[in-house]
Amino acid sequence: GGYDFLRTELSESSGGNRPDCQKTKGIEAPVLQRFKAAQLVSMAASIAHYPLDSIRRRLMMEAGKTEIERMYYNSMDCFRKILRQEGYKGFYRGLGLNLVRSVGAALVLVS
Repeated sequence: GGYDFLRTELSESSGGNRPDCQKTKGIEAPVLQRFKAAQLVSMAASIAHYPLDSIRRRLMMEAGKTEIERMYYNSMDCFRKILRQEGYKGFYRGLGLNLVRSVGAALVLVS
């Protein structure tokens, strides 16, 4: 997917037969370049899906409540209320820590 594309583009732009390169599918890709590509893709995926994850988490917090006690009735209602009450920032609360966790996902892609 995105990682393979970026890894190929970055490795072709860096070129060269350096000793820290590893042969991958006929293309030499330096470890640092592969990590950069993996980190970029991992962070982009986290940022793209985080609003949906925020909605899911808020609905899960409502699971044990009765229908009268619930703040949100469904995912669209949750989306509207977050947007109206907190703006777009409400969808991205806690994203910073999630981006730090993406380093692990990038290391898995590189290895």
